[in-house]
Amino acid sequence: MDKVKNLGQVMTPLEIVDHMIDDVLSLTEEQINNFLFLENSCGDGIFVKALLDRGVPAEHIYACDIDESICDNVANILPPGHFRLGSFFAQNDWEGKFDVVIGNPPFVRIHNIPEQTKQEICEFDFCFGMIGFFTTYIFG
Repeated sequence: MDKVKNLGQVMTPLEIVDHMIDDVLSLTEEQINNFLFLENSCGDGIFVKALLDRGVPAEHIYACDIDESICDNVANILPPGHFRLGSFFAQNDWEGKFDVVIGNPPFVRIHNIPEQTKQEICEFDFCFGMIGFFTTYIFG
């Protein structure tokens, strides 16, 4: 399977991760200790690892991914129940739970998105018309 074409799987370079966390988020000590974080398409877990390196407690980080073959490390460094294998859009009990959603979401052509995932995406109010790609949304 072509993981770039079918899953939109392109790993984020560490320089981009560092920029997003350090320059864009600019986390305060209070945020590091109190916020709940989600990497909703974690892949190899580069954002999870970077958050841990900055002192975010593991119990404040959650992650999910659809590709079991690359996310074993993530499942092993987070507390039980903080990693889920499957589509982010199917995690209905996570809605409104997180203070920060961070990551590099996969962009996939509509004809490459599995039908089940299309149905999950359409359950959200922000989806209407033709859905052409996955993206990251913060739930309010």
